[in-house]
Amino acid sequence: MADERQMKLIRKGVAAWNKWRQANRTIRPDLTGANLTGLNLAGIRLNKAKLTGADLSRSHLANALFEGADLRKARLTQCNLSAANLNKANLKSAHLDHAHVTSASLGGADLSRSSLRGATLVKAHLSGADLSACDLAGADLSDADLSGANLSRASLRGAELTRAMLSDANLAGADLADANLVRANLGHATLAGAILQNADLGRCYLTGAVFAGADIRGIRLEGARGADLRGAIKHDY
Repeated sequence: MADERQMKLIRKGVAAWNKWRQANRTIRPDLTGANLTGLNLAGIRLNKAKLTGADLSRSHLANALFEGADLRKARLTQCNLSAANLNKANLKSAHLDHAHVTSASLGGADLSRSSLRGATLVKAHLSGADLSACDLAGADLSDADLSGANLSRASLRGAELTRAMLSDANLAGADLADANLVRANLGHATLAGAILQNADLGRCYLTGAVFAGADIRGIRLEGARGADLRGAIKHDY
């Protein structure tokens, strides 16, 4: 359960909360299961906070500091996390459907089994993040940095990945059907067993990418460089 005194403090506003954090650096905030929906918390300092199961839906969290925070199963649907710092945060099984995460930092964050359907992650930094079994269907990841990220078994059906950096990413078993990957960098990425039906990989960098067992029926590769499609499923049998 959330600490009642901390709940009262955070509802006083960001200035009061951040002043308290500055004066009490050794205290780890406990807002477990807190209802913080629809609040303006832009720039708030919630690094290393306990926010498991908290509801922050529709809240304004731009430039907020969540580094190392525990956000497992938290609800962040339709919230604004633009330019927020979520490096190494635990967002396992969190709900971020239709959230705005533009230019946010999520390096090394755990987003496994989370839901980001229709979320906007343009220019987000997700290098080394765990997005395994994550639902990113219809999400916009244009210009996002996903280098070295774990996207195994993730759903990226219909996602926008134009110019995304996916070098060394693990996309084994991922669903990328109908995704737009034009000009993406997939150098040395693993796409074994992935579904790429009708995906657009035009002008992609594909040197060293592994497509063994991937379903590439209907794939578009106009202008792609370095494609080695050995072992991929190319035709109906």
